[in-house]
Amino acid sequence: MPETVRVSSVATTNDHLYVDRMHRTLVSRTTAATTPGRGSVAILPWFEDADRGRVACPAALVLAEDLRRLARRAGLSTTVTFDPDGAGPPGGADQSDGAEMFSTSYVDRRGTAAGFAAIVADSDQVNVDLVRQAQARWFAALRSRRLLLADISAPCLGVLHAASAVGAAAENDGEVRMDQPMDCTGLGRVDLGDGRGVFVTPVFGIGPEERALAEFDEEIVDGTCPLVAKVRRDIAAYAARGDTVVLIGSVDDAATRALAEVAPSRTVLASAATDIPSLTIAANARISFVVSSAWPVERAMAVVAALRRRFPALCGHHFDVLCDTASERAQAIAAVADASDLMLIGARDAQDDGIRVIRDALAAQADATAVHVVTSPEDLDVAALADATTIGLAATPNAAPGLSALLSRVLGGLGPLTVRRRSMSTADISIENDESLHDPAHAPQIDLGVAVQAAAKASTAF
Repeated sequence: MPETVRVSSVATTNDHLYVDRMHRTLVSRTTAATTPGRGSVAILPWFEDADRGRVACPAALVLAEDLRRLARRAGLSTTVTFDPDGAGPPGGADQSDGAEMFSTSYVDRRGTAAGFAAIVADSDQVNVDLVRQAQARWFAALRSRRLLLADISAPCLGVLHAASAVGAAAENDGEVRMDQPMDCTGLGRVDLGDGRGVFVTPVFGIGPEERALAEFDEEIVDGTCPLVAKVRRDIAAYAARGDTVVLIGSVDDAATRALAEVAPSRTVLASAATDIPSLTIAANARISFVVSSAWPVERAMAVVAALRRRFPALCGHHFDVLCDTASERAQAIAAVADASDLMLIGARDAQDDGIRVIRDALAAQADATAVHVVTSPEDLDVAALADATTIGLAATPNAAPGLSALLSRVLGGLGPLTVRRRSMSTADISIENDESLHDPAHAPQIDLGVAVQAAAKASTAF
């Protein structure tokens, strides 16, 4: 929101009007209110404005936590209260102690008023000063913003396969109750209802030993991704003919670790081109490579190129087994970060493994965007928001359900918010059968970017 200037005073004492140079909607007022008690500050879920009626405060939860931080830094024992389901400003006839309500509101282009308000006893000068300081800080954070969501939540082929397998195993029309969200990390037990359950293997597969341990009184549903299954078969076949298998991926990924257990005595791991010169491999060894399904294709190709330089007779699996999901997610995250002043990572907690995956996708940025991890709206930093016009958001698969939507609502309480979702996608094209690659009349129907990527992938697969 543009810089604001005070232009006049209105009738009520201590009531100041601020006018937005563009929209002329931003108003800050100080009005009489019922005290929340000395030593306390009440942050309101809504308040009544003299001209606008009821004003919602979507950002109140964040501002309450910000005020607590300010109080702690100042060494104050201020009690900050916020009841999201509360009735708004305190009511009642007892005005003996008196209080002031500091409020700010604006109207978006749809005519909806939003803002924030805090109430403090007017005799509590220390906390009055604290609220004034906080109000100036929050006022500085008000502006029109864009929120770009990195679309990385769409299920991959493996998750869709696992969901289909579970549905086929269920007798109650596929209605199942999951003990945990279905993702790529491990599915565990699925309740099918009526006391029945199945054990669903992880999308990245499990070995015979793990499968034996999983065999208890319930049916085992193979949730292994079809592409992962092909990679596992390739590793087993290459190892069986005596090859040293170079597995391209990261030991930090559960999928890569599971693949390494297919033929551990014949498998070595490489995650970057710089790893290749230091690989301990006999000069006369036959070398084959495989790519972990969890590894971005573009990063894997750099490793393959380095392998070919050291081992010109390199063999390996065909590229039709590569999974583009990791690449698409990494590119969506990078594209959002490149367009943003601040990048938020929505996570379950600080140990969420998805944070590492998102940070890896951000590592290639030429100009690094500031990154903050948030597990709830209270983690938002008001000072950082004040400098951000475009905010990016990528949520891990383990983040609390609805976290992205909740953050969107909260940010919408700090100025008009436009939300956009950005995604990347890759499509297979059959060179033999796709007429659009042979008949110019079909050319306008081709997404040129997708076609170039697909043609490049096909040409390097031989």
